[in-house]
Amino acid sequence: METLVDTLVETMQTHAHVDLWAALRDDLRLKLGEELFERWIAPLKVISDAGDEIRLGVPNLFVQDWIKKRYLPVIEAVLRENLREGSPGCPEGGCASAGGPADAVSRPRGVVLVIDPVLFRERRRESEQVLGERASREERADERAPARA
Repeated sequence: METLVDTLVETMQTHAHVDLWAALRDDLRLKLGEELFERWIAPLKVISDAGDEIRLGVPNLFVQDWIKKRYLPVIEAVLRENLREGSPGCPEGGCASAGGPADAVSRPRGVVLVIDPVLFRERRRESEQVLGERASREERADERAPARA
């Protein structure tokens, strides 16, 4: 049975990782540029943490593979830089200088990408909307086109 203390610690861990992810996003935007950031990194969201990992939700397997191959090393490098320099999730001077049980709350060592069902549904809805608009344009174009004998 989960106690109130367990719930509070879990909430603190999640908030620390969300704050850390917000700081990482700012740095990633600078490193990758606006276009790449908006296309690949902006849609990611913190869905949970497993102690020493930040679990980021992605909409589908394609995005998961693409980010793993091209951007995960950059994300992890920015994470390490932020933990050394200090961040919203770390005390001043970086997490490496802190110790004790509370330190585990703010020291994620890795990033794990997992498919998030909510993001999956959102992406699918967007795709269906785009495809529906495309089909409507094609139908209107067919109606305007002269009939061929």
